[in-house]
Amino acid sequence: MKVSRLRLQNYKSYRDSGDIELAPDFTVVVGKNNSGKSALLQGLRFRGAGAKPHRSPLFDREIALDPTPKFDADVVFEWSEIERIAGQSGINRITFPVDQTETDEVPDLVQNWRPFLLQKQIKISLTWPMDQQKALAAVWPSHGQFADPLPGNRLTLVIDFHAPTREWRCGGIAGNEENLLDITTQALERRIFVFDAERLNIDASQPAQGQTLNANAGNLPTLLHELQANPNLWDQFTRHVQDVFPQITAVTTPPAQDGANLLTICLWQVDTATQRDDLAIRLKEAGTGVGQVLAILFIAMTRQGNVIAIDEPNSFLHPGASRKLIEILKTYDQNQYVIATHSAELITAIRPEILHQVTWDTVTGESKVRQIDQSNMDDVAELLSDLGVRLSDVFGADYIIWVEGQTEAACFPILAARCDPPPPPGTVFVPVRATGDFDARSADAKLVWEVYKRLTEGAALVPPAIGFSFDREKRTTQQIEDLQRLSGGLISFLPRTLLENHFIQADAIQFAIAAEFELRALEASIPSVEDIVTAIAEITADDPMRNSDLNWSDDQAWVASCHGAKLLESLFSQYHLTYSKIRHGEQIVRWLVANNLEHLSELVEYLTSLWANHRRFAEA
Repeated sequence: MKVSRLRLQNYKSYRDSGDIELAPDFTVVVGKNNSGKSALLQGLRFRGAGAKPHRSPLFDREIALDPTPKFDADVVFEWSEIERIAGQSGINRITFPVDQTETDEVPDLVQNWRPFLLQKQIKISLTWPMDQQKALAAVWPSHGQFADPLPGNRLTLVIDFHAPTREWRCGGIAGNEENLLDITTQALERRIFVFDAERLNIDASQPAQGQTLNANAGNLPTLLHELQANPNLWDQFTRHVQDVFPQITAVTTPPAQDGANLLTICLWQVDTATQRDDLAIRLKEAGTGVGQVLAILFIAMTRQGNVIAIDEPNSFLHPGASRKLIEILKTYDQNQYVIATHSAELITAIRPEILHQVTWDTVTGESKVRQIDQSNMDDVAELLSDLGVRLSDVFGADYIIWVEGQTEAACFPILAARCDPPPPPGTVFVPVRATGDFDARSADAKLVWEVYKRLTEGAALVPPAIGFSFDREKRTTQQIEDLQRLSGGLISFLPRTLLENHFIQADAIQFAIAAEFELRALEASIPSVEDIVTAIAEITADDPMRNSDLNWSDDQAWVASCHGAKLLESLFSQYHLTYSKIRHGEQIVRWLVANNLEHLSELVEYLTSLWANHRRFAEA
């Protein structure tokens, strides 16, 4: 069972949420505190959510409000689930509407409805007042699955489910009955679980057979006791618990010593080989999130087609534990998960197909829901602002290489494709805010480095850093060594003074200038490669760093150490052009990659070392 659309009206902070699309696997709901995330998830309880009508500053306090909130949704049921409930619940029939004039042709009617009984899924729309005293409402007949006969002519063809053979058999003609409604009601109540951001008070429960988990998980001890009858599944359950809580060595369900005929849950945190069951602690005495995790894992592992809503996992779990839990739940993708969070780290771990942002409208006094377009940077930036993160350009990446500036961020990906080995999948190049911050003295430099280090170790919606790449401009050998030592070897420096020093190649520069001439439709003649060679020689003739006995192109020491960016700016200005570091830098790199990759061999080797070093550190 999957809920594909949800709408809340007149419930808590929602006057009308509008249609909220839910993904078949993971949907994440984000927003600031008290924006309405929890109310949205609680609405999934349907009648169990309680009659808590919306209150608004738009309505006079003396006017009586509609006392009943309303939920409506589109729900997709696996036909096997319909059959299972029909066989287990005693509601073992489905009724099809027929006209009185058709009742003499029962065999033909059965054949007409046969395709419906053979389908794999059924999608229904339903409305449910959030009040235990009021029944589920639906379009007659059978949630609008069939055309309604003429008023006054309503009869139903009864098809009974024979559970032992899993066959549907004709039960004849009956009055105006409706059974599919009852079956789907039971499915909703059995398959939807909402975990609030608070402690589960689980202690002890009576042994029983054939139970399903209660809404408050109070019978979890009984269910875990039964689960131990399946050794393989129990071992897997225990391993998952240990993945989330490494300090727990075992989970047991002994009789409660302070209650007759009751089972409880105990957690071991010592080696089971010690046989010290007296050191095991009861679940009610354990940390806040343990009970939640045990219940969530039990549902995810033992039953398919559940809707599992979890409110703020990070509120009852350590960030590392919540991340582990999400990784485990991803392996049980036959369930549907709705997670409310304001943790950027958790969103990164989930990578949801659908992401909703809940905001509070202070004017109308209500919660508003908006689906985030994850391909729209404005949407992403607004979302990250809500989460307290600004690095939208790394949203969804796996690794970061922090670089000197925008030119490196634009050009390095072009070269990375030619590196052997290439960077790890999902690597992005991101410019740091100001590299000068790293050059500050003493505590300031250490503080800046620590901020970046923590930022890229998973503390935000930012992937881990592979390394840092800076240029050598205005940095002494001692300063370079100090920074490398401070970073533990994560900071690397370009082999030449600036990235632009690698661009000093006459053919590539001529290509970029020619493209600019054509772009601007300039009437002047386009300079040739020879013109570029001559112009560079003239511009640098008085440079004391140049070897006057060599042509500039042969003086590789000078090419590596001069101020490459200023040289290109001066050269472009000779032709009344303005050098754009990013645009023209990209053009030059693309030309060199296509026509003279050997010229960039030093730079390619340097780039490769960035992720090669990363792998070496990871192995260590």
